[in-house]
Amino acid sequence: MKFEDFKKNIKLIKEQRMEFINNFDNKYENVQKSLIQAKNNNYLNTIRIHKYLTDNKKIGKVKTA
Repeated sequence: MKFEDFKKNIKLIKEQRMEFINNFDNKYENVQKSLIQAKNNNYLNTIRIHKYLTDNKKIGKVKTA
């Protein structure tokens, strides 16, 4: 893989992770469903639960963790 392709992949992964975090819905059923679906995605299943729950500030108020 060329370096430029590698950088593009990193950017796409970061965008996918942020979309996943920003689309957080704090209803229990939705959180459970999101986490179950994400466990099969190697780019999403590495997000710390704490970051997933607090980064978009819908739950908690932690800005940096």
